[in-house]
Amino acid sequence: MSFCETVACLKGEMAKHDTLLNSYYKSLMNSLPQEQAAKLKTEQIQWVKNYVKLRKDLEDGDTGACSSVLQYLGEEVEYVKIRAIELKKMAK
Repeated sequence: MSFCETVACLKGEMAKHDTLLNSYYKSLMNSLPQEQAAKLKTEQIQWVKNYVKLRKDLEDGDTGACSSVLQYLGEEVEYVKIRAIELKKMAK
């Protein structure tokens, strides 16, 4: 698989997990009692802040090398995937 194909694959994975994360979050916010929804909203705001920090840290460490870009994208995808799984478990 070429570098461009790998990047495209990772971006596709990112879009998939981001869509799932948003779907699970919206579903939970619509189904939880008000107090629990407020708690989840606070947790999600903190998660987003941590995500922004992760992206900044990854960008600051990006050397521009192919391996750096792939690691950056891989870590970003994993971070979003983990949160999507957490929200899915909460929804059950």
